[in-house]
This record gives sequence, C-alpha cells and structure tokens, in this order.
Amino acid sequence: QSFKKRLKTLLSHLSETDQSHLDICIASFSEWFEIYTDNQALISPLGENNTLNYLSKKEMLFRISNKTPLVDTIRVCIAALLCQTHLFISHDGCLAKWASVKQWQKLFPHFTFSEQNPIAFQKTLESSGIKHLRILHPPSEKEYAICASKKIHIIQTPVLCDGEFELLHYLREVSISKTTHRYG
Repeated sequence: QSFKKRLKTLLSHLSETDQSHLDICIASFSEWFEIYTDNQALISPLGENNTLNYLSKKEMLFRISNKTPLVDTIRVCIAALLCQTHLFISHDGCLAKWASVKQWQKLFPHFTFSEQNPIAFQKTLESSGIKHLRILHPPSEKEYAICASKKIHIIQTPVLCDGEFELLHYLREVSISKTTHRYG
C-alpha cells in the first residue's frame, strides 16, 4: 500500500480500468515471485535431488517512447523492481508528460534514467554491454541490426498482467541436480 501511495502522481493519469488492472498485476506479480523464489524441490527418482532456482537477471535496458502506454511502463518497472533487476530506462523525453524525471527517480531509485534521442539510444545499445532489451514497439532496422551483432535479446512482447509469464523476462532459471546414490 505504501508503494501505491508513492505511485499516486502516476496513477492520476490512468483510467479506473487501468488502475484496477494494475492492482491485479501487482497481486499476480507478488504471488508468482513468491512461487518462483521458493527454491522448489522437484519430484526426483531415488538417489537424485533436483532443485529449481530462479535468480534475477542483473540488468536490462528498457526503451520508452511516446508510443509506450503509461500502464505498461509502470508494469515493467514494478516487475523489474520486484525481481531486483536493474533497469536502465532510456526515454525520448516522454516521461515528463506523466511526472518529472526527478519524481520517477524518487519512485524507482535503483533504476537509471536517461533521456536519449534514437541515435544516442543506438550508441547505448552498441556500448553498454547489456544483454536484454525490453521494448514495447518494433525496433528500427538499425536497432535490430545492433542487437543482432551484440547478441542482445530483444523482449518485444506485450506486457502481461500475469506474473507467471511476465516475471520470466526478469528472472533466469537455474536447475541444480545432485546424484547421491552409491554407484553414481
């Protein structure tokens, strides 16, 4: 609830429908984050122990443009915050139509915000070392070519309200198997 109070400035720009969808998203994200980070022991044959862990991806570049809806921007930020994935948020100045950049930085202090035109964004792609790009509109041919050459994974799917699927963009699955039988 305290986080939602801090979001008040942004929420005033959303319709009641978007606000209720955001509440559902936050609940789903929280529920699935708990499930994913519970270090699940899998059903294993005798003599083996299999554990499934989900760890956060260290960092991700998130490109926001005038075409990016506010509700989707908030969903991505909340998912990354919950999963402890550091977001480098590249925007074309569009954040100011909802709140000042200082307000965004106060809401999400662990994220890095940078206002960039398309050319500066392309330079960031080339030089940042980022391995994951979250973008909600099709990248330009030049951006796509840079991502291909730098082996940057482009996540271009719509932002989902279901934490079971959306959080997988910010987590990586690690499976650990231990063999403990006598002849192994």
